[in-house]
Amino acid sequence: MEAYDASITDPATQARIEANFNAGQALGVNSTPSFFVDDELIDTQRVENLPETIDAALQ
Repeated sequence: MEAYDASITDPATQARIEANFNAGQALGVNSTPSFFVDDELIDTQRVENLPETIDAALQ
């Protein structure tokens, strides 16, 4: 727990979280999970549809 508490209070942790958040927003990520094919965000509402959605994106 000491290591966890130290990580949570470390300003570097907050900076890393903010950098990752900003990078995600710049890429158009607005929810998780988000999937990309060839650097393009693919839109799928259900994980069950993921194989078909990926196949369509690759076409």
